[in-house]
Amino acid sequence: MKTTLTSILKNEIQDGKLNSAFTTLAYANIEDAKKRYINTITEFEKYFGENREVLLFSAPGRTELSGNHTDHQGGCVLCGSVNLDTIAIVSPRNDTKITIVSQGYEPFSIDIKALEALENEKSTSMGIVRGMAKAINEKTGAKLLGFDAYTMSQVPKGSGLSSSAAFEVLIGKIFSTLYLNDTLKSSEIAEMGHFAENVYFGKPCGKMDQYACATGGIVFIDFKNPTPSYESVPVSFSDLGYTLFITDAGGSHANLTPEYAAVPSEMKEVARYFGKEKLSEVSYDDFYHEFPTLHEKLSHRALSRALHYFKETDRVTKQLSALKKRDIDTYLDLMQKSGDSSLLNLQNIYPMCDMNERSLSLALGLSLDFGAVTRVHGGGFAGTIQALVKNERADEYKNYMERIFGKGKVYAIAIRSVGGYCLSEGK
Repeated sequence: MKTTLTSILKNEIQDGKLNSAFTTLAYANIEDAKKRYINTITEFEKYFGENREVLLFSAPGRTELSGNHTDHQGGCVLCGSVNLDTIAIVSPRNDTKITIVSQGYEPFSIDIKALEALENEKSTSMGIVRGMAKAINEKTGAKLLGFDAYTMSQVPKGSGLSSSAAFEVLIGKIFSTLYLNDTLKSSEIAEMGHFAENVYFGKPCGKMDQYACATGGIVFIDFKNPTPSYESVPVSFSDLGYTLFITDAGGSHANLTPEYAAVPSEMKEVARYFGKEKLSEVSYDDFYHEFPTLHEKLSHRALSRALHYFKETDRVTKQLSALKKRDIDTYLDLMQKSGDSSLLNLQNIYPMCDMNERSLSLALGLSLDFGAVTRVHGGGFAGTIQALVKNERADEYKNYMERIFGKGKVYAIAIRSVGGYCLSEGK
């Protein structure tokens, strides 16, 4: 474990000694990255004192590339770690107290001598930290010590880029580096993050976000088994001639819980017709053969959503193959078909609870008119869309979309090759 005095570390950053790490993390501008890390160290010093021995950490946000609403049915997903990240300046302690100051949030302290879940820590970062400590303790038997940390995030909250999973992976990487000789695998950190978010934070999410943030690269995940199988593909869209954009189209997520819940519920209705729990346990041939009877017994929307599941999972495997061959044209064709299926079959573009809320369809229509390949990003009904735009038109697209949705609502993002990362250790 290589700690460095904060005063020395700032000089090293300024002198370019961390430039290779910044390149690994796919930052768009090295000079901006230098300023960001130096400013974050300065903020750490304000709260915790100067000339502390520290390490630098980063954990990425994630983007869903294909496989819209397939994970909860045991299907396949294509996602990726992105260069918008959460970083931390961390100093180890010799007791069990953890103090975290995050830019824009109230500081908090907890003592991980006690690891049971607390009701008053539900929906808080404290719950996530304690949950990660509990998961690591159960997995390894390690008696973890604490740390002081200042964190700063570029992962926009509510953007579908998963700020919570980035934070979970960050905490897992910190514990692993400080007290476990960096022995935790990315899949282990992902599983621990899922546990912390489900049990200690209190959000019943799937595992896609944690695996995408922990792994690095473009990640194919098969959720057929309780412990997913996954594969990372080191491909850059920029190298293939395209820039990846996420646009926050706005729209409120209030009152959308029933809309989200209906998607897995209706898919499971179809699975239960066949005596199964998830659609991954049903073959497409059986589904197609029984379609006339299903059409009489179940809702049209349930059947449409099941059809989306089967076709979307098949698309994911084909997109993975295209990326491995660096066949961007086939990938783009399948990406647009994924977007079309979300619109026509999955039907998670228009919320039924508010007939005037059409921000996603507006953003998708504008992107298509521009000539971009586009799809809904994440859960749908409100929030964000994704687009791939030719590199030479990237600035034009950003200006075009920001004119409608506002400055700071359109993010050009890059895939980064690593998940949780300790810059001080170079891994």
